Amino acid sequence: MRASGPLPGNPWAQDMLIVVEDDLQPLLDLLWVREAWNLSPVVLDLPPLLVDDSGRAQGKTATSDESTAWSDEWSSLRERCVHHASLIGDSALFEQLFETTDGSPERAELLQTMMGPSWRDDFGGEAFTEAYETWTLARFEAQARRQTRSLEE
Repeated sequence: MRASGPLPGNPWAQDMLIVVEDDLQPLLDLLWVREAWNLSPVVLDLPPLLVDDSGRAQGKTATSDESTAWSDEWSSLRERCVHHASLIGDSALFEQLFETTDGSPERAELLQTMMGPSWRDDFGGEAFTEAYETWTLARFEAQARRQTRSLEE
């Protein structure tokens, strides 16, 4: 929220902005991977499990070297994702993006800066199974229902 004019006596800075983003895909992906692959990251402030436990129901146990590496790196990637989420977006990046060539290294770098770190960038997509697609679609449909409710609801 931003004040449209001076507010005498208000301790909040006039241009202070509070943004609540509750649907950041990189963070949701991390939570899903943690549950679907039964990862046990070592972190003091581990976020709670997802409300939708469909990923846990079909979860696989981390037994391979790869899933052990996933578990070891999960918290570091989460910290990087949370840090990126806390940054204020730079609208100039969009303008720069339009000036780059499709498929160019410059465009890839700008997109990476805009989007931030992700599971897929670090580990590829093999952790995302058909159950992930089902879970993502269910989340999308639930969000669409919430956004189309009438004022009375």
